[in-house]
Amino acid sequence: MLRALCLFLVLTVTTAVAAPKAHELITMDGIGPAKIGMSVKELKQKLGKGYTLKKDENFMVDIEAIHVMKGDEVLYTLLFVVGEPQDAITWMVTSNPKFKLAEGVGPGSPLMAAENAYGKPYLSFSNYDEQREWVRFQNANTKFPFNLALRCKLPGDDYAGQVGQYPNYEKNLEAGKEFFETINYDPNAVVDSVWVSMMEEGC
Repeated sequence: MLRALCLFLVLTVTTAVAAPKAHELITMDGIGPAKIGMSVKELKQKLGKGYTLKKDENFMVDIEAIHVMKGDEVLYTLLFVVGEPQDAITWMVTSNPKFKLAEGVGPGSPLMAAENAYGKPYLSFSNYDEQREWVRFQNANTKFPFNLALRCKLPGDDYAGQVGQYPNYEKNLEAGKEFFETINYDPNAVVDSVWVSMMEEGC
């Protein structure tokens, strides 16, 4: 009985720390085989058979999205500003729980697990960005660089929303404040999606 229990614990710990497979790994360079700076044509060649690319003009305002799919499953999405050249991938996102960062954090992970891996999170949103809330961490440029970001939600929600707690929000809004930031969040928050963008110079 004791031996079986020990084996169970070993297997549980091993599963918890197992590194994601290369084709499901999120890094500062991209998501799986899709890399920042790669052309869509290059990605198609790298993916091979069994994958399809599907355009979606309703993904986000002023954004043309291309979903990378296997069967009916969306693996990740390439994002391009409407009207700009699509000669190189500069921005992508995944909400698929199969994809994770090296520390095992990905869509569906508790935000607390991300905090344990990367340090205190900083949640922020701007009224200029349709109040989309973004999450980054104090360990930027190491495990979680500046070009990575999370969007989060509460369990049961279909889409990302605001999970941060912003004291005096109404008062600050009336005073004309446009940008809000906090380190406090709902403890039930989970990761909805992981975003990867081109690293800006100096970051």
